[in-house]
Amino acid sequence: MAELLTDPRVGLPVPYIVAWSPETPTPPTVVRRHGPQGQYLGYADEHPGDRHWRGFLLPRETLARGRGHAKFASIHTRRQIRCMRDLLCQVCAMPAHEDGERSAVFLFAGTDRPVEGAVIAIPPVCPTCIPTAVSMCPRLRAGFTAVRAQDSRPWGLKGVVHDPLTLDELSGDELVPVAFDQLELCWMVGYRQLNSLHGLTEASVTT
Repeated sequence: MAELLTDPRVGLPVPYIVAWSPETPTPPTVVRRHGPQGQYLGYADEHPGDRHWRGFLLPRETLARGRGHAKFASIHTRRQIRCMRDLLCQVCAMPAHEDGERSAVFLFAGTDRPVEGAVIAIPPVCPTCIPTAVSMCPRLRAGFTAVRAQDSRPWGLKGVVHDPLTLDELSGDELVPVAFDQLELCWMVGYRQLNSLHGLTEASVTT
């Protein structure tokens, strides 16, 4: 379990996936690289930790959880990916799924239930941390839907796509969703992992 830290400025608990002030991503110089499968985006001074577990490029950001102050509106890319990959609670980083299963609870703002196969970037929440998650998020406090997914499958990444010819950013500040089987992913810097949800049922939760 990751220690649940508190922001010293406001005295509030900070969910595991939230970024802290020293963890601002830095933009290294991007270059065109060549491999057995063709060309793809890379960094001029690429490090082993610059890539997603499926091999795609990620932003370079420091690991400084608990230092400075929490940026509640920002998500730390690698902690978000870890939670999505291993189905860890976005608040405490403990397993949010049941032993031997990939069943987990996801919280959605509003009253509309997601459809089968919905693609999301928000990690699950374990039962213990649901009250904390609701109290920390203004959108959830206004009303939320809790859904149990029997399976959460890696679907793709959400990030900034670059032009294969000029290497210029095509999407600006907007993060674009791209599936793992799409060629555009070779030219993306991915900021969020996306999972698709399957076997959805309404979840009864305590807040």
